[in-house]
Amino acid sequence: LNIRTACEAVAEFSEDFDDVTTPALPDCWTRILRGPSISNFANVNTVSFVTGSSEPNSVQLYNDNSTTTENDIVLVSPNLSTLASNSYRVKFFAFGQGSVQIVTLDSNTSEANYTVIADVPITSDIPQEFAVNFDTSTTDTYFGFRHNATGIFQSIYIDDVRYEVAPTCPDVTEIVSNGPSTTTTADIAWTAGGSETNWQYAITTDDNTDPDTVTPSEVLNDTSATITNLEPGTEYFVYVRSVCPNNDFGAWIGPFEFETQCIPAVYSEEEVEDFEGTTGTELPTCWTAELVSGDNNWEGLTPQFGDITTTHSGTRIAFKNYQNSTAYLYSRPYDFANITEETQLNVWLHRHNLADEADKYNIYVNTVPSIEGAELIFEQFSISSAEPTVPSTGFYNYIAPIPASVNGQSTVYFIIEGITTAGFSSYALGVDDFNVETVLGVDVPVNDTFKMAPNPANDLLQISASNAMQNVRVYNLIGQELIVKEVNATTTTIDVRSL
Repeated sequence: LNIRTACEAVAEFSEDFDDVTTPALPDCWTRILRGPSISNFANVNTVSFVTGSSEPNSVQLYNDNSTTTENDIVLVSPNLSTLASNSYRVKFFAFGQGSVQIVTLDSNTSEANYTVIADVPITSDIPQEFAVNFDTSTTDTYFGFRHNATGIFQSIYIDDVRYEVAPTCPDVTEIVSNGPSTTTTADIAWTAGGSETNWQYAITTDDNTDPDTVTPSEVLNDTSATITNLEPGTEYFVYVRSVCPNNDFGAWIGPFEFETQCIPAVYSEEEVEDFEGTTGTELPTCWTAELVSGDNNWEGLTPQFGDITTTHSGTRIAFKNYQNSTAYLYSRPYDFANITEETQLNVWLHRHNLADEADKYNIYVNTVPSIEGAELIFEQFSISSAEPTVPSTGFYNYIAPIPASVNGQSTVYFIIEGITTAGFSSYALGVDDFNVETVLGVDVPVNDTFKMAPNPANDLLQISASNAMQNVRVYNLIGQELIVKEVNATTTTIDVRSL
């Protein structure tokens, strides 16, 4: 017979969750999982498979297919003797998807009643620190972290929780971008935590750096700042704290993550982007991804198993998984300021025999890293039976003429949109060997789009165009005409077996 006595109430505590064996919670911490449609797989457990703000453990709040509008998934603190004093706060690190509600509870049982104190949006996969004050009247003796999911199959991770006396110098509550960064500057802004009128920021390129070890900025009297003397194409992490009289400071809040813009590359000097030289899910330097809908963004991958098991060259590709999602892959910026000749995009895309008919690649060009105002220059469905058909699953070469309207522009971005909308019927998308190049000896109207596959071809080369082709001519590298075929159609097949 095991008997567990009740935990005594404590005045304050600090918990990093690292001294327990997963999935157990520390002594005196509890979980609440309840509701009319709560999943059997929803959980509140310690885990070690993600990197929190301290290692090895953090707490995962996972909703599986449960909505949190009618179900409760709550991590409950130890019993507290000071919650009713209105002078304490909780500081914690969190990361994941959705938001977390800070609540007070009248017990730690499944029958507990709770009151929402704050709703904290969680928008980063990197642990960020938050602080919430308990400054409203209550008789509750517990607080909790309630998963407030924006969808299903979402996780929030909590780490390094401190319950402490609220400082007399209030903490700032939010750090945001105050406009796009440049190659050497960034504008940030924050929200004052109270009546304080002075602040400082600290900036580092290492998210593991303790901001107390960084030389802070001069004292500022505005809730915004322009940070200068930065390096192009570099990821930075910035913290902000309030400054009060008598050498009193708020805590460092952050990090807020941003990246300076890259110096545009003159494409004639740029090698093929083969996505090598990265590890894990990293994309190449100056390449970025934006998730528009769903949960699967573009990322770097070394394909070994699953929907994509090969590359066109090397061992790495850009990859977007099959689950319902739309995502943009942004190239590094290119400098077309002195370009007058015709140019084209040369890229390898993965096609799959079993892909859904709606799985698709769209490629756009723009002078800013945004889909707004971008021009569509290429589109291709992934399924191998879509025109131009390909014989099997794998990577195939495609050419997209680049419109002359971007000539003379100092920054040009290419945006690859990946669309998978059929759930388990969709298949992953992949990109390899991306290159911008001059069109040599080929007259291609800039308002036309054509596709050819397979490339390389051993027997038959299939070509299609958005407008009717009058003829197709094949040249070798020294300009000799090898094949000429009259077409007057939007599709044709060229026999290259004699070459």
